[in-house]
Amino acid sequence: MQSGEEIKKKTVNKLERNKFIALKLIEGKTNFFVQNEEFRQCKTLFLNLPIKEIENYRGINSIDEASESLKDRVTTVEIDPEMSFS
Repeated sequence: MQSGEEIKKKTVNKLERNKFIALKLIEGKTNFFVQNEEFRQCKTLFLNLPIKEIENYRGINSIDEASESLKDRVTTVEIDPEMSFS
């Protein structure tokens, strides 16, 4: 794991959401930080569901449940990391 000083040197952009959560663009990748510690779990799951089907998914309570329930509809999408900071 990199030291805080190493991360500061490589950070191009930083967006603080509140006193606990920040996004940092490091070497072209968006990284989440919680209380200044890097959070290394699943970062994003975009759901593109028809509005008329929303009620079918009200019971999903976590990103893991959504991923499992919708695995037949999963598509990988590349997003430019700079978009997180615009």
